Formats: sequence, structure tokens, C-alpha cells
Amino acid sequence: MYVLQSSLQWQAWHDTLTRLYNRGALFEKARPLAKLCQTHQHPFSVIQVDLDHFKAINDRFSHQAGDRVLSHAAGLISSFLACAGRCRRVGGEEFCVILPGASLTEAAEVAERIRLKLNEKEMLIAKSTTIRISASWG
Repeated sequence: MYVLQSSLQWQAWHDTLTRLYNRGALFEKARPLAKLCQTHQHPFSVIQVDLDHFKAINDRFSHQAGDRVLSHAAGLISSFLACAGRCRRVGGEEFCVILPGASLTEAAEVAERIRLKLNEKEMLIAKSTTIRISASWG
């Protein structure tokens, strides 16, 4: 019973494709972090990440190719952060990065480093077709 309950709880809070926390977990878990930062007068930054041209990838190469792009991007973003639990997939091609304690300037620097990392290497998307992932930030 405990194993089933744990599995259901994991599924409720995670995106099964990328294995990141999902949108529900974002709101549930980010609120207390934001409140804690506010209480201690520390900055709290959030980066909204949107993969560019994602619909075109799905339309041109298939949804399976799009899934590979999402998984690849999720892995790169997560590996770049000190705490893997700070990246969430909020829907479609959108991710959210939580940075408690980071100022706006520091968050902008993190966003730029992640953008460069995403765009650094080409990714094999079809038999002989490669793409570079690019992203927009907010």
C-alpha cells in the first residue's frame, strides 16, 4: 500500500516525460520558499523558460522528436542548477527555474548561462538532421 501511495504521490508532483516537478508542485513548493525569502529579506527570483520553435519541431519531425528535445532541455537545465529540484516543467515547452536568494542581476546571469548551454551543442533530431535548442526568457 505504501509503495502505491508513494508512486501516486510522485506522479501527482512530477512530469513523467522530463521527471521534473510539474506546475502543481511549482505553486505548492515555491510559495513557502518565497515566503521564507521575504521573511529574511532575501531576494527571490523566478525564470520562465520557453523553448523557441517547439511547435515547428513537433510538426516537422514528430511529437517523439519534440519529447526528446524536452527531455534533453530538462536535463541540461537541471544539471546546470545547484539544486535539481529548482527546475519545473509548467506545460508544453515551458519550464520555470526557482532561484531563492538570487537577485534580478544574478537570475539574468543564470538565464544567460543556461541559454548558452542549451545552444552549445547540436542535437540529433532525425536520421541525419540536427538542431540547436534555443530559448526565450521572462
